[in-house]
Amino acid sequence: MYKDQRLESHGYPRLRVNRVKNPLTGLSRNELMYDVEDFVTTAGLTAHLPLFRKAALAAQQPMRYESMPELDESERDALRVEQTHRWKHPRTL
Repeated sequence: MYKDQRLESHGYPRLRVNRVKNPLTGLSRNELMYDVEDFVTTAGLTAHLPLFRKAALAAQQPMRYESMPELDESERDALRVEQTHRWKHPRTL
């Protein structure tokens, strides 16, 4: 008998893990880039448009960042660190 089955037998409800669906998965590349440009323009961040484009592509398909030609090796390295050390913060924090 699994732990949550034992808990159920004692009157505790089964725990369910709800995952949030990635809102970018259904967008085409053109729609995604349009949304990025709209956001960057509205927020006054046009100087950072190339970075936001790359970030949106990586966020849309986070498991495929290794094969994205838009990312350079240093950006892939940063994403690898983020993936393997999620809670790594500077000591001052």
